[in-house]
Amino acid sequence: MSQYCPKGHSNLDHSQFCGTCGLPLPEAQDVSPASGTIIGSRYQLQYQLGEGGFGRTYLAKDTHRFSELCVLKEFAPYVDSEGALQKAEALFEREADVLYQLQHPQIPTFRELLRANFERRERLFLVQDYVDGQTYQHLLDERQAEGKTFTEGEVRQFLLDILPVLDYIHSADVIHRDISPDNLIKRASDGLPVLIDFGGVKQVATAVSRPANVTLVGKVGFAPYEQIQHGQTYPHSDLYALAATVLVLLTGQTASILFDSHSNRSWQEQVNISPRLAVVLEKMLAENPRDRFQTAKQVRVALSNTHNTNPSRHHRGTASPGRAASAPISAPPKSVTSASTSASTSASGRGWGGLLLALFTLLMVGLSGWLGYRLLPKGDGALFGGAEQTQRGDINSRRTQLGIESQFLVSLTDQTFYERYPGQQGRSLTDTFEDAEWRRRWQEIAHDWLTTLEANLSPQSRQGLGSYSAADVDRWTQAANALFVGRGALSDLTDSIFFHLFPQQRSEPIFEQPIGQVWYA
Repeated sequence: MSQYCPKGHSNLDHSQFCGTCGLPLPEAQDVSPASGTIIGSRYQLQYQLGEGGFGRTYLAKDTHRFSELCVLKEFAPYVDSEGALQKAEALFEREADVLYQLQHPQIPTFRELLRANFERRERLFLVQDYVDGQTYQHLLDERQAEGKTFTEGEVRQFLLDILPVLDYIHSADVIHRDISPDNLIKRASDGLPVLIDFGGVKQVATAVSRPANVTLVGKVGFAPYEQIQHGQTYPHSDLYALAATVLVLLTGQTASILFDSHSNRSWQEQVNISPRLAVVLEKMLAENPRDRFQTAKQVRVALSNTHNTNPSRHHRGTASPGRAASAPISAPPKSVTSASTSASTSASGRGWGGLLLALFTLLMVGLSGWLGYRLLPKGDGALFGGAEQTQRGDINSRRTQLGIESQFLVSLTDQTFYERYPGQQGRSLTDTFEDAEWRRRWQEIAHDWLTTLEANLSPQSRQGLGSYSAADVDRWTQAANALFVGRGALSDLTDSIFFHLFPQQRSEPIFEQPIGQVWYA
């Protein structure tokens, strides 16, 4: 049986393109696989999630991994010759290699680039982890149905959660190019934003199917002028799109309404936010690229500074105490303060009155030395309220009951506190009213850690927290060897348990931080 191309040339039925002119053959056009189809003898398609210029996206079950859900992105751009398709696939494979290098808990993990036969032709699929959650566009639509939008506090926390992700990809010389509410998912498990659908894959399809155009990647209103018009992308291009996304979440308006094509300033009239947040967004959205923040770290610093200097406006969007930290771990954070430091500071700053106040507080704290680092006065505020005193006492009693060393709990809580609130890095909490909310958050983090450690560690392993070392690993390895378990297998098993509990730590240097002790335990 022969096939005929649009120009009438006869071809064998197993060919995808005309052997004479190279045009696609009518019987070789794309056919969408049906639900239940097995791709690559492994992935069972469930249903189609979407379709774009580069191809279709499917939800699938990985039959080799206990039917775990994953996403298959079929690469099938419309091209007019076999040579163009080969070029597209080569570019796509190069882009897939870039995605493979990205290992971040808030980016879907790239699993493989798969070639599989379906309907008499070879197809190319990109396989990624499935993210259980809803896009921010869907969440916004739901809120607008109730006459609501995102609050300033929520978008501020959203920025603090997603900026470390942009900092990570930019440090790897990767630009997302297509940030918008559609390409950000609020993960159901921990509420953190996850960045999906990198624009490089779309650019491959565009570059091949429409070579006369520099780029069509990026949505009008979200992408800056130089990206839409000239295809120029930089880290600040993503920051521009992120700011536009924030404004859409705040107002519920479309980007085309928010941004005037001439002045690019009409959004100020449509949003009610604090002047300090407006300054940050204005700089992210500056018309001249040189006037924008150049890195995600610069935005985080500016945002954290506004957070510290305007505390009355930030209670609405505060992350829950049990949320996983999203900021990258750097050097071990300093303990916020210590009992001796606080007492001496109080005495030198306020004379005998301050000294008496410090001594009185020391008596109230008693032998709970680990709590003294944060409980002694450093400013000129009053003593803490009864509820706060009770909370401190409960934490200390519970810590003692669980056999956890005091300084380790302080260090672990400090690490999480500074990761979650990077704007507090480098300063000590005081006993003033202004720091009452920060003290409460610190105590909630400590309480949550006690709950986690109690639920997942044995009493014996909890007692060693803060003192584990490589020598212990050698000793445990010898014991494992006696059970015919190798060092690598022991490490893999420990990783499996640890990263199941703390997936956000997968790309962090955990052994340089207090949480590394939890891995040992």
